[in-house]
Amino acid sequence: RDLTHKLVELNSYKGCMDPDSPNFHLRNNIDNPAACDSKVNGTMIGGFFVSCTGDHDKTVFDDDFWGPSAREESLNCDGVNPITSGQSCPAGFKQTVVYRDPIRTINVCYAESEPEEGNAYLFGGIYSNNQ
Repeated sequence: RDLTHKLVELNSYKGCMDPDSPNFHLRNNIDNPAACDSKVNGTMIGGFFVSCTGDHDKTVFDDDFWGPSAREESLNCDGVNPITSGQSCPAGFKQTVVYRDPIRTINVCYAESEPEEGNAYLFGGIYSNNQ
């Protein structure tokens, strides 16, 4: 059941489903009529992603205290960016580190230049880059 909910969550794209709107995108599968109302002028953020080092088994988690699943849940490093369908930033976006600890590095994708008018990406997605 949890897996089903997770798969539905990962494959849900809320947005404009009106093909006559400039904000329409084929990937949207949950209708949000408000997203059709105004023209999107782009975004400077292209998503976030997490990179994990090979040392993630040597964490400071105490399995007796937190439980064995705490380690796996906190090190969720297995995903793809829904915009790129891979472990990368969208075209025109560059990554930079916003947080780093001994196990994880969190990156943000930002626009290399001013976004083009009519760019329909409101969010570039989340993914991880296992190392």
